[in-house]
Amino acid sequence: MTKARGFTLLEVVVALSILVICMTVIMRILAGSSRLAALSGDYYTAVQIAESKLAELRVLKDSGTYIDTGSTEGDSGIEGFDWVVESKPYRSRADNPVFPADIADHPLATHQLYQLDVSVYWGALHKREFRLSSLQLRAKGEADL
Repeated sequence: MTKARGFTLLEVVVALSILVICMTVIMRILAGSSRLAALSGDYYTAVQIAESKLAELRVLKDSGTYIDTGSTEGDSGIEGFDWVVESKPYRSRADNPVFPADIADHPLATHQLYQLDVSVYWGALHKREFRLSSLQLRAKGEADL
């Protein structure tokens, strides 16, 4: 009598179960990495928009408060991003050792410090946000030049 060679049904089922578990783990890892890649791309786009809007604020010669909003709808394939820009005179506190209020508001001061803020929003219900802030020194009366 010859012995039958090959795998039993139980061995095949165990091997397939292990294969399914391994494939499930691999698919979850790939799905997570693709989600992170998409999110990274969105953050990169938001940074580019914020830097562009900050550069626009830097050339602004207005001496007052400036606020503007907009959207990227229709801009060269970029959709779903909204932005808010604001330029306002920097208000320092009296206890600020870097730029005290008595120096900033002195009547003989020839320059004024401005705070520039850019916020970019995207995602469902604007769930994601990127903010960029900077300071700029402008000559007083620069708007009249």
